Amino acid sequence: MKRRFKFLTHLVPLFVLAIITSGCGSDSSKAANSPSTPESTPAPSATVSPTPKPTEEPEDDIWTYYDNAKWEDNFKGLKSEIVSVGLSDKAPNLEDSSKTVPLVGVYLSLENTTDKTFTTDLDFTRLVTSTGEQLERPQVVEPDANGKSRSSTIGGEIEKGVKKEATLVWELKKSKAEDVDWIKLKWKVHTGGEDDMDGERKTYEVELKLK
Repeated sequence: MKRRFKFLTHLVPLFVLAIITSGCGSDSSKAANSPSTPESTPAPSATVSPTPKPTEEPEDDIWTYYDNAKWEDNFKGLKSEIVSVGLSDKAPNLEDSSKTVPLVGVYLSLENTTDKTFTTDLDFTRLVTSTGEQLERPQVVEPDANGKSRSSTIGGEIEKGVKKEATLVWELKKSKAEDVDWIKLKWKVHTGGEDDMDGERKTYEVELKLK
């Protein structure tokens, strides 16, 4: 479950500083260039134990996970699932790296199992918290091929057979993430494309107890 949010510790474009890890090592083939002992007088062989590599320190994980905060629904073949929720008070502030910002992250999955089109406004999902905050628009991010995060979208039209996954991230303005006991999410979905005003509609209001 932690892997769902791990990439957010590297970079959330609006909230978290990029952490770039790089390493370089010498070419092991250079050892072969040392002078060899003549074949007539071979040096005694010695058993050399491989030098153990130092154990890398695990990266600090800024998230607290709530595995009980799950939810799913099927609206006429559009499957929606909240896979996990994470809270953090330790995300670096881009404007002042000596400070941190509190975040709420929700990992969400959509799958269209039909041959028709659906439309959602998940990119504008409203978050309400037990601490009295109401936030209207999250940052939507997903991991790239290198495990870093990039801006993404999960709302809008979803064509037949398509599956979308992303993490919605909100920065709390007035409270600490550790004080949040529950969250409520609100968004809308309808059948048809974005311009289809006659499609069947549904409004989701999902409350998740964290503690």
